[in-house]
Amino acid sequence: DLSAERAAQAATVAFHRNHVVLLADAIVQMIRDQRRQILERRHKTLNQLMRLRANQEIVDRVPLEDLPALIADHLNYRISQKHDVVSVESHRRGLSSSFRGEINALLQAHSRNIVGAVRNKAQLRNVLRELHGGKTGDAPAKEIADAFRATAERARQLFNAHGGNIGKLHDWGLPHTHDPRRLKNRADEWKAFIAERLDWSRIINRDTEQPFAAPGQRPAPQDEARFLDDIYNGLSTDGWDDRLPSMTSGGRALFSRRAEHRILHFRDADAWLEYNEEFGRTNPFDAMINHLEGMARDIALMRVLGPNPQGGLEHLIQAATRRAKLSGNADVVKRVEIAAKSAQPIMDIITGAANVPVRETFARIMAGTRNVLASAQLGSALLSSVTDIWTARLTAKSIGLNPGNVLSTVVRLAASPEHRDMAASLGFVAQTMADTAAGTARFYNDVFSGEITQRLSGAVMRAQGLSFWTDMNRIGFQMSMAADLANHAHLGRGLDQMGELGALLRRRGVTDEDWRLLSDPELLSTPRPDARFLTPQEWRRAAIAGGMETARAENLSARLQAIMEEQLERAVPTRNIRLTAALGGALRPGTVMGELARSGLSYKSFPIAIMMNQYEHVMSLPTPMAKARYMASFVAGTTLLGALAIQLKEIAKGNDPRPMDDYKFIGGALLQGGGLGIFGDFLVAETARTGGGLAEVIVGPVGGLVGDGLRMGQSNVARMLEGREPLLGRDVTNFARFNTPGTNLWFSRVAMDRLVWDQMQLVLDPEAEVQWRRQARRRLREYRNTPWWRRGELLPDRAPDLSNAVGGQP
Repeated sequence: DLSAERAAQAATVAFHRNHVVLLADAIVQMIRDQRRQILERRHKTLNQLMRLRANQEIVDRVPLEDLPALIADHLNYRISQKHDVVSVESHRRGLSSSFRGEINALLQAHSRNIVGAVRNKAQLRNVLRELHGGKTGDAPAKEIADAFRATAERARQLFNAHGGNIGKLHDWGLPHTHDPRRLKNRADEWKAFIAERLDWSRIINRDTEQPFAAPGQRPAPQDEARFLDDIYNGLSTDGWDDRLPSMTSGGRALFSRRAEHRILHFRDADAWLEYNEEFGRTNPFDAMINHLEGMARDIALMRVLGPNPQGGLEHLIQAATRRAKLSGNADVVKRVEIAAKSAQPIMDIITGAANVPVRETFARIMAGTRNVLASAQLGSALLSSVTDIWTARLTAKSIGLNPGNVLSTVVRLAASPEHRDMAASLGFVAQTMADTAAGTARFYNDVFSGEITQRLSGAVMRAQGLSFWTDMNRIGFQMSMAADLANHAHLGRGLDQMGELGALLRRRGVTDEDWRLLSDPELLSTPRPDARFLTPQEWRRAAIAGGMETARAENLSARLQAIMEEQLERAVPTRNIRLTAALGGALRPGTVMGELARSGLSYKSFPIAIMMNQYEHVMSLPTPMAKARYMASFVAGTTLLGALAIQLKEIAKGNDPRPMDDYKFIGGALLQGGGLGIFGDFLVAETARTGGGLAEVIVGPVGGLVGDGLRMGQSNVARMLEGREPLLGRDVTNFARFNTPGTNLWFSRVAMDRLVWDQMQLVLDPEAEVQWRRQARRRLREYRNTPWWRRGELLPDRAPDLSNAVGGQP
């Protein structure tokens, strides 16, 4: 049949034509993919080469004696540095602060409450639905979602601008985290659970570079199984299932690592939440905050060290080593070698590698123990933070700000919600609203810990007011600096006319042309007619809106923000990364040495930061007389405030103030002013206020806990060997007194002691009153003060005798 033959021929031609078209499409797609990969590699390589060249130039031009310190200066700011390199940590803090300023509505509505729980969970779910493309009709939730989406997009563009490779995704939603403990030995259950919750039309098949399925459909069973097997193996082995040994730390360069987290796409917000509940390890609020914090860190690393930061650090070390060797100066060579070895621990703290546990169960137990102890022992930490007033004042004065304006701004912020709202509108947002461990970190050096115990320690910091106090001091300092900058800009002053503030900006790499752009009166923020501010956040927005190139506006605002963050860390210290690394803070959790180091550093981050900041500033001063004047001012001010802290703590414990006319008190005030108040106890006694000796104080709170337990057993065994009754009831009561979370808050401590613990001891300890009288006599002898609320009494006899501070008991 002729028609049948022609039909067969047509079908054959159509078949071959379709195959030719498919083949052509495949070739075109392959060419496109290869071209895209070439462009991505070219972009990454150029950025890395530019960064290496810039770092090589700074190595070549710094004085030879400064060469060893230059390596760590790229990682963390040093007050006495003489070059304009802005460190990774300065950029990280600056970007983090900038991102927080853009999501203020999210922080205001959903930051954790006093007990550490995320607030307004119903609206937070709507935010998540909006992020996944849903329409909830909840206007505030949409506003929050839009702000987060815009901030995440800005972070993506900055990441890519420095050599990264993250494609733009519509209605991307949120990154998802996977808990390896929940995934373990649950492969089939995991695959069945996640398969029906994924949007397969948005997941690309790596073999075809096309979506796995049409919208609303699932892929062929064999394709689905193969893909999910690959993903599960990657998650359960941390990506080592298809990773070969390489010269890149972590197996993949940073420029490509972020894109890997966008492989899975959930169907909608409810699917995300359901998966997160079953296999995840964070909530939507923490997922948003952690994503932006992680992006800030990664952008900072790439900005300073290139798309492959570990390789950039190694190149910097080798460039410094080469110059040192060629100089023939053996001392510099040795110091560069030492600096090179100390750089990696600092890098590990910044990247978070130092916080990855070796044995997770052991690490969680130890971190949880430290959290509980912090919540039991740091309830009066706020009283030790009064020295912030003086360190902020000295920092302000040293950089040409008006010290009085800093204090008055802090007072206005603390007293007025309107001033706090104005600060937020300028981009100055409370750090502790986003970082739940920020308040604790001033005294406590843990990061890796369980959710419950971390919330417990955080709750104590918030309840006593430490988080609020820290936030107000930090925001107040930044606002004062922004106001002074705006005042100079308004008056048309150049850098050379701005005194020490202009000199600081010039030292930190701000040129006259940069300042001309920054000081444009049209770009200043004026939230009120009588208030002008030059804030990096608002300046960047206004500059871009006014036509400035985005990259230039971003770079200028980032440098200014980093400079402000560097001075802020001097003014209101948190922790010094360099010294933390040197003291073992980079040792990984889950190891014996790592846990010992973490315990030893607990409660010492604050004094370490104070001491290092002041030492570095003194070393930066030009003459011995300038050094002496600054140290005299620092010691005098912090000693006075240390004396105030001691007296406040005495009253909080139920005692009259101590007389201030002997060397014991003055020495204690000196140490207290430097954040080392606990060591002041050893000026008058052999034990610290928590009962342990000097060795236990040095080892840290876990060592003190072990010491408490050993003393309980030893003392009772000794009494029984002597034929006396054991005093187990006393020991149990005191153990509970000093180790129960939340019972030593400064405003309720004496009431808890008298109404709970003393009453318990009266019941369990037959010699309680004898012991209390003995302790009162010892206190009178050693500290020359008496209780205003006597031990065991349900009500106080009198008010504190404030005159004892100047007179003293006989």
